Amino acid sequence: MLFLNAKFLTQNFSGVQRFSYELAKELIKEKFEIKIISPQKRYWKKEWTYGEIEIAGKLKGILWEQVELPFYLKKKK
Repeated sequence: MLFLNAKFLTQNFSGVQRFSYELAKELIKEKFEIKIISPQKRYWKKEWTYGEIEIAGKLKGILWEQVELPFYLKKKK
């Protein structure tokens, strides 16, 4: 299983965010076994309609990515 960090949904869309968005969308279309993990939906700047996203934690930005996401993944093993 591949875990995908969906922090890109919380940022203004430029090259890296668009690439991440399109990559995640195509992985889902091709039926790869992935789990998309994101900060709280209230922080999103771009909607996601291509599959289920699991929300982890309450923070956003670097704190979410460096503290809550690793804790969440360790808990999931």
